[in-house]
Amino acid sequence: MGQKTAWVLVLGVITLVLAGVWATPRLFPALGWGLNELNQLSGIASLAVAVGALAVTLWPVRSSGVPDAFGTAVGDNDSGGGGGARDVPRHWFEAERMARSITDPYDRADALAEVAEAFVEHDPKRTRALLDEIERIACRSITDPHRRVRTLLKLAEALIPLAPERARALLGEAEHFFRTATRSATDHIFRTPLAEVSRVLARLDPAEAERIARSLTGFDRTWALGDVASVLAVADPAEAERIISSLSRSTDRVGPLARLAGAVAGTDPQHARALLREAQRITRSIPGSNRIGYLATVARVVVEFDPEEARALLEEAEHLARATTHPPRRAEDLVMLARVVAEIDPQHARSLLLEAQRVTGSVKDADIQAEERASLAEVMAGLDLAEAERIARFVNDPYLRAEALEKVAGVAAELDPVGAERIARSIRTQHIDRFVTTFFPRQGEASRPLEYHRALALGRIAGAVADHDPQRARTLLEEAERIARSITAIRDRESVLLDIVRALVRKVPTKVL
Repeated sequence: MGQKTAWVLVLGVITLVLAGVWATPRLFPALGWGLNELNQLSGIASLAVAVGALAVTLWPVRSSGVPDAFGTAVGDNDSGGGGGARDVPRHWFEAERMARSITDPYDRADALAEVAEAFVEHDPKRTRALLDEIERIACRSITDPHRRVRTLLKLAEALIPLAPERARALLGEAEHFFRTATRSATDHIFRTPLAEVSRVLARLDPAEAERIARSLTGFDRTWALGDVASVLAVADPAEAERIISSLSRSTDRVGPLARLAGAVAGTDPQHARALLREAQRITRSIPGSNRIGYLATVARVVVEFDPEEARALLEEAEHLARATTHPPRRAEDLVMLARVVAEIDPQHARSLLLEAQRVTGSVKDADIQAEERASLAEVMAGLDLAEAERIARFVNDPYLRAEALEKVAGVAAELDPVGAERIARSIRTQHIDRFVTTFFPRQGEASRPLEYHRALALGRIAGAVADHDPQRARTLLEEAERIARSITAIRDRESVLLDIVRALVRKVPTKVL
């Protein structure tokens, strides 16, 4: 019985009972009912009505299975077109509520896509309903070609395990729309969305994905072909190797060759070593410090199955980094290497970061120094939280300091939730005043309150602890959302809400690599 029907029935019963109480002494005067008798009957009728109303109110709540904000949902939940939700964490529903509150269509679609991907294994029916909604938003509300194509891309990627044919059609629609809505396939600022179309399409139609990639020019073409090869590395290594060999510049082949080697190492270790030898041969032909990044790229893959070989590559890269005379570049290279070294030797990675910290002290440009320290602190957070916090607090610029502390707290969220929360709460909660804005004028951020970063950090911690400490997560989430909704600038406010949604529905990385 529906809730509305039940309420109509209860109101009808109330009317009949009261009418009967009123009519009985008038129709049957011989009963001799006086005021006391009528009061008693009215009391009994009121009790019955109250019990009935309570039952009708509680019954839909019991049967609907709509969950509280945190914990594990029990019962069948049909809200939003969903199916059974017996094993769905309750905070996912809270993430969906928050996603729907975002007003910008592009960001709302992005947030709902994150939620849909979380639901896909637990509740396919609900996932399909969310994806249908995202498609409506993309086609009706998002007019910018780049944004619409990226939304259709995310939608197609989420649909691949559920409806591959529909995903294929959406990718075709995305390509057609972008080519007709822009002056050319290269009408973009940095990287054309068509490169991403080819990457996603490679999972469904490799030949068509390669066609799109080869229709691009310059770096877009190189990136797209490399991405297609990386997708094919597991399913069709020979085809992936053919595409990599077709790249015109040898240096562009290093990364794809290393990823292909990692993909085939388990089934064909000899071929994997041959691929890595080719990647290393190309790398060693690169002069000077430009070789460092390529050595780190190869080492990142080699470390999975040959730690000693990775260690040798990283030692060579370290030697080159220390020979760099430009302090900002040297510090940047040391931080990059520390990310990879942390996989095999955390203590040595920590020493590299401390060395980078000393190098940043000699950087004369205050802005570059602040950015280097903020990046360094984020990597250090996965190795030594106390040292990471100390480095972050040395950042002179208040904007970057707040951002550095937020990132440190985000990395530490699963490793040390208590320490992460303490750091998050230490971020200043007042708006930047005229004095700070005058001496640290960062365009585009001058109106942003520093609690923006506090809300981001608290939201990430809430997502990290939601599974094992729902009550704590609820408190953190409520505070993060309250802070977010107090931010005046809509863009900043919804950026925080989108980030919180992501933290609630997926695992937060415990290290920055």
